[in-house]
Amino acid sequence: MRSFEHCRLYLIRHGSVVYRVAGSTSTETDPGLSEEGHQQAAALVQRLAQVEICNVYSSDLRRALETATAICQARYLKVHPTPELREFRASSSRTDHWDGILRLEEGWLNAAPKDGEESFPQFVDRVMATIRTIVAANWLRTALVVAHAGVNRVVLAEALGLNWAHMFRLDQDFGCLNTIDYYSDQAVIKLMNG
Repeated sequence: MRSFEHCRLYLIRHGSVVYRVAGSTSTETDPGLSEEGHQQAAALVQRLAQVEICNVYSSDLRRALETATAICQARYLKVHPTPELREFRASSSRTDHWDGILRLEEGWLNAAPKDGEESFPQFVDRVMATIRTIVAANWLRTALVVAHAGVNRVVLAEALGLNWAHMFRLDQDFGCLNTIDYYSDQAVIKLMNG
């Protein structure tokens, strides 16, 4: 008989960000939320108002922290900044790897990383080890994670047993909410891109 003991994980993509204007001399690599992003965070606060949340984890990048902080302030909870929840690390000067991923070219999954980058398998391992740690620390409770589109797609694809080449079929809008129940033997997605 299957146990009903589980951890409920609320997985959120950060709100919309302030993008660098073309031709700008800004070197901002860690943008904050745009006005729309702050509105999306406020909407999440309202949407989750009646939901019990025990712990909140966030990528340590500003856009994710600002989204998580909005949720925590309404609850007097502390955000746990978690660098392992950052997006896939590819050099900003190297677009060929990202372009290959977005076009789903053959071989992108196993492309060798260049200096300072990580391979896609390393990214998956980093993200899933962190999610497993969060789930174990919050067994029989609820946790909330604010991360990025790529991170969320990896978590959702893993829960669904999808081939990684299909993860871009999973949409992750700014400020979206996903709900996953982790049982001892499987994950069950209750809500995706909501």
